[in-house]
Amino acid sequence: MATKATNKLPARQGSANSSSESSYYIPPPPVLVDNNRQETSMGFLVCLISMVLVFVLMLPVMGFMLFDVKSARQECRYERQKMEQLVRQIEKEKEK
Repeated sequence: MATKATNKLPARQGSANSSSESSYYIPPPPVLVDNNRQETSMGFLVCLISMVLVFVLMLPVMGFMLFDVKSARQECRYERQKMEQLVRQIEKEKEK
């Protein structure tokens, strides 16, 4: 009896798509083809110009930020040296 046919569906197949004679067939969506290459190249050109404009505007901003960070580091170094000098001076006055 091992060869007895069963009416079970395979594990991967559901009852909704079990037969090809289903009246609920949903066709695939239509594929739209863009035959107008002018719009595609115009969009690329607009994107390219906007990226160049952003790069041109961001380069000076990054330069100013770098300059500001360098000047802040230099000021901090100067203040630290001044504080160390004052601490040494206070320690010398305490020893006297």
